[in-house]
Amino acid sequence: MSYQYYLEDFIQHPKEVVEKHINKLQPLNYNKFYWWRSFGPKKKPLLKTHPFKDRVMNGDYEFSSYYWMAQYTAHNARKKFNPEIDDTSRQLDKLGTDISRYRRLMLDFEKEEKERINEFLEELLKEFFIEPEVLDNELLSFDGVTKDFYLYLESRYNKRIRIKSKRGRKKRLEN
Repeated sequence: MSYQYYLEDFIQHPKEVVEKHINKLQPLNYNKFYWWRSFGPKKKPLLKTHPFKDRVMNGDYEFSSYYWMAQYTAHNARKKFNPEIDDTSRQLDKLGTDISRYRRLMLDFEKEEKERINEFLEELLKEFFIEPEVLDNELLSFDGVTKDFYLYLESRYNKRIRIKSKRGRKKRLEN
């Protein structure tokens, strides 16, 4: 098995496109617990206590950056690959860390993307008077980013009024 073909299967975007997305991220210091992550978002995600619209506008539900880190790693591994070496164990020694890094980044990507999509859809159903089937159709027919999709739904559907809970201690009246 040649690792050159193995690496080519994972590279899905040109290096220029990947570097454009990587430049939007902030380099991280080495962390022994997350050694495979080299970059992090420049903007911190907002807490769940912030309004949903603010979190959408902050970019908390945009495409996960782990994908672009994995693509960056695949490009770096391809740079390190030497087709003149026939010994697969030497190639594996050279590329083993990059292959492991790529695999872990893709696992992180799949996990985070699944969580983001599920949370985004749940929050949309809580925010607007819209049926799940209608939301699925709107989502499939829409072409754009999550911010634009939220604004599109805001213009077409009514928002639900959220009533704050009356649980807890009553506010103290001052005289």
